[in-house]
Amino acid sequence: MKHTFAFLILLFALGTSSFGADLNIGTVDAQKVVEKYWRTKQIQADMKKEQDAVTQKLESFQKDQVKLQKEIEDQSKFIQSNPNLPEAQLQARIKQRADNIRRFQEMARAISQYQQATQKKIQEKWNKETSAIITEIKSVVAAQAKKDGYNLVLDSSSADPLLGATPTVLFSDDSNDITTVVLEKLNASDPNKSKAPGNGK
Repeated sequence: MKHTFAFLILLFALGTSSFGADLNIGTVDAQKVVEKYWRTKQIQADMKKEQDAVTQKLESFQKDQVKLQKEIEDQSKFIQSNPNLPEAQLQARIKQRADNIRRFQEMARAISQYQQATQKKIQEKWNKETSAIITEIKSVVAAQAKKDGYNLVLDSSSADPLLGATPTVLFSDDSNDITTVVLEKLNASDPNKSKAPGNGK
């Protein structure tokens, strides 16, 4: 499952300063921050795991559906190739086929409903988790900006050709960029760091 946050624009007006001589502007690569944040990677991995489980279950359902479809086709061929069957047997065969057709239709509806419900659930979870991540990033950016004396922080992410977006910052010498320090603070809570070799654990 591939997702992009290139649309994210962090624009903070910190404090009560107006756009005047005392305006200090910082920059942050919001796209890089989101993509490199350990929680983003974790959520992407979790979402992929859930999506893979759904896909596997759908494939199992569809395999049963194909098997039933083949059975219906075989029943139709048998009925067509045996026109001289006793009436009772013929009607029994026709009823069996009709029952299978009904089962096939019910199965198709169930598969569609399952797919829609699970995709909605996954999307809602994704939206909730990514919203929390963006809120957390904004908080860290705002705190760092205040610490460094910036009262405005602009997103320096590159344009996203898929979305047709243009960069917020067209030029910066990066002397006022806080991307690295923001990432360091966000990733300081990465639980996987405590499992790395050589850390005494």
